[in-house]
Amino acid sequence: MKSIKLFSSLVAAEYLKTRKTWAFWLSIFGGLIIPLIVFLVVRSHPEIVQNRMNSMPWYMFLKFNWQSVATFLLPLYVVLVTSLIVQIEHRSNAFKKFLTLPHPRGSFYLAKLVVILYYVIITHVIFVFSIVVFGLLIGNIHPETMFLEKAIPWEMMLRQITKSFLASLGIVAIQYLLSIRFKNFIKPIGLGFATTLAGSVMVFGWEYVDYWPWALPAKVSPGIMQGASSQIFTMHEWISLGYFGLFGLLGILYFSYRNIK
Repeated sequence: MKSIKLFSSLVAAEYLKTRKTWAFWLSIFGGLIIPLIVFLVVRSHPEIVQNRMNSMPWYMFLKFNWQSVATFLLPLYVVLVTSLIVQIEHRSNAFKKFLTLPHPRGSFYLAKLVVILYYVIITHVIFVFSIVVFGLLIGNIHPETMFLEKAIPWEMMLRQITKSFLASLGIVAIQYLLSIRFKNFIKPIGLGFATTLAGSVMVFGWEYVDYWPWALPAKVSPGIMQGASSQIFTMHEWISLGYFGLFGLLGILYFSYRNIK
């Protein structure tokens, strides 16, 4: 019980460090920007969410939003928010202070990882609710789109937000380890940007793209993923969880035994 309270206090302390930083605001605006852009496009061209054979405005709106995010922006967001959070410690040389505290280094590593995951979750939640709000706005502006008549597919969105979060876990663990390893802010971001860009290209043809962590969010996105879209845990989610477990463990070991200068 005491260890749980101690870890909770570490997580709270890590969160307070990041509140009102660029990482916080990036998480807020990261969930708003794409739904806002898609809203502006659909507002000007409402016909793109209408299907003459079967009116499914919510499905089309979801598809446009998720496909815009999954291939490039979501992996890049994870790269940026992870690097920003870790850079707070590098900039202030706070890692040295960890050595003077009577707590296992692994606890600090996990506490910061929990905060990173919290921001990734917050962005996903804001993203989903932004889609709903902007969809309802379109329905008020253009009643012919039938957004107000059709039921909001909460189950589909909950399933997709869960799949998207799981698919991003591998990127989180890898980028977190890179950000701890390199004090220079540019290196983990540069590597993350390059691998994300490569993944956005690989998703359209490379036979082993299913094992590329930065392409996994795209593989579970509606319209890109092939089959099993109604299931939460498919091959891509399990692969992402595997990367998360592997690099999470490597990160704890590296942080626990590295020589912090």
